[in-house]
Amino acid sequence: MPSRRENVSAVAETYHHETTLSASRSFLILGENNLSLTVADLLTINYIPSPEELSLQTIAAFYEQYLMNRQFRFHIKHRTQEIRVRFEDGALCHLLGIHHFIPGQAGKSIQGHHSLKNGTITFESLKKISSGQFEKDKQRLLAFPLIYQIVKAPTFLELDPRYDEIRANWEVYNRFGKVFVQLKLRQTKNTIFYAPISVLIRNQLPARKRIGVKMVEELPLNEGWM
Repeated sequence: MPSRRENVSAVAETYHHETTLSASRSFLILGENNLSLTVADLLTINYIPSPEELSLQTIAAFYEQYLMNRQFRFHIKHRTQEIRVRFEDGALCHLLGIHHFIPGQAGKSIQGHHSLKNGTITFESLKKISSGQFEKDKQRLLAFPLIYQIVKAPTFLELDPRYDEIRANWEVYNRFGKVFVQLKLRQTKNTIFYAPISVLIRNQLPARKRIGVKMVEELPLNEGWM
C-alpha cells in the first residue's frame, strides 16, 4: 500500500504534467490567433499578406465596413479636376477575380459576396477548383485590403481606354515595400463617376506622368449620382 508521501508526490506530478499541457495548448492557440489578421489590422497593413494570415471572410467584412456603399471624390492636379469612385455592394467578387474560378452569378455580384461572407468560397476552395488560376490570381486576392490605403493616399496615372486591356481610364496606386499595388478605374458611361474594376501588382510603373491629389473626400455612395 503506497504511503501518504508517495500519494502526494504522484498528485503533484500529475498536476504539473496537466498544467504544462494546458500552458502548451494556450500557447498554440495564441500563436494561431496571432497569425490571423483582423478587419482592424487591415486598416494599417503595409504589405501583401500570406493566405495563412488572411481569409476571404475577413476581406468581405473589411469591404463592407470601410469601402462598400461609399464614394470617394479625388480632387486631382489635372484638367479633369475631380474623379469620383463608387464602391457598390456587388463589386467585391469582380475586384477579387472570383469569376475566374466560378462562372455566372455564383462567382460575382451580391450572390458571390454572400458566399465569401459565409465561408462557402475560401482560398482553399478556389485552389481546389484550379490551382493554376489560384497561383496566378493569389497576389491580387491578398493585396485587396491595401485598396483602402490607396484611396486614402493615392497617386493617379491616366490611361487611354482604347489601348488598355480592360478599357480602364485611370490607375490609382501606392507603393508597398518593393511593389506597386494599383486599382484600375473605368468611367461609367455618360457620367463623371468611375467604377473600380481590377487590382494589379507591379514591380515597376509604366512611363507615364504621375498625377497628384489635392484632397480626398469620403461621401455617401449616391451623392451626385444620376
